[in-house]
Amino acid sequence: MSTKEVSYYSNVIFDLDENEEMQLILAQSKIDKKTADNLEGAMKLVYKNGIAKEVICIEEGEYEEPFEVRFQTEPIKFVDYPENIYNSIIIDPMGKHVIGGEPPSYFEPPVTKSKAPFMYIGNLDCNLEESLKWTGFSIFHLVCPILAEIEVIYLDYTNPNKPEVINYKEVNSFETPFEGLNYGDNFFLKATNVSFKKQKMDYIYESKIMGNIGAPSWIQSEIIPRCPKSLKPMKFLVSLETSRFGEINSSNVNINDEPIATSINLFNSWGCGTLFVFYLPESKTAAYFIQNT
Repeated sequence: MSTKEVSYYSNVIFDLDENEEMQLILAQSKIDKKTADNLEGAMKLVYKNGIAKEVICIEEGEYEEPFEVRFQTEPIKFVDYPENIYNSIIIDPMGKHVIGGEPPSYFEPPVTKSKAPFMYIGNLDCNLEESLKWTGFSIFHLVCPILAEIEVIYLDYTNPNKPEVINYKEVNSFETPFEGLNYGDNFFLKATNVSFKKQKMDYIYESKIMGNIGAPSWIQSEIIPRCPKSLKPMKFLVSLETSRFGEINSSNVNINDEPIATSINLFNSWGCGTLFVFYLPESKTAAYFIQNT
């Protein structure tokens, strides 16, 4: 007797070969049907007798015609992964999470010799957000040199209030397209309070979304970084989109430089990119990288 299973994912993936990496990708991007119906792009995957057979693209709740799964070696097998709790990051004056702002006095951002300094991105209240308790943190402070041409930055959060750069040599070599930035510069965004809300299509239409937690929606290739200390796959923590809600609060940088001012005010990640953050609680290691269209 034939069996049929259906799963939904936060990305459309065309090539679904059976391997460890692809199973990790599916595990981290599996979501419920209601969330899939409220994303700009999602995927319904139909399995028959434990093997992936059909992909159905979902665009803003509209289901396209199914097509057969593509693979080079062996089609991916069905694994009953739990659904990830996908929530959007929405501006909320009463929200307990903060995007931007200045770090608290007890927090020390990393310091490198790169001309593009680490920027305080904000903080997540992991005690308040049930779906983030896996981090083991009370407050997760986010920092990244978003004006640098970064590849992947690995930070050691053994001391959560003083993260250290792991791939220090690589980070020091990162360039920036903005002239006038120098070692030791700093700038801070105005603090924006946010909440995590269940995804709705209205948030997309009204340009309210600043990012999301729960399951990654990759813009380019599906990447799950591995911890440089343990080589274990890391878990998606948060993504933050380039946003029009940024506003410079204080800085020692020459903000009269229009490209710098515009990029900071737009919370700019490589033009219109998205900052992705992954974390592995076992090694207390975070990975930061940017993808854009």
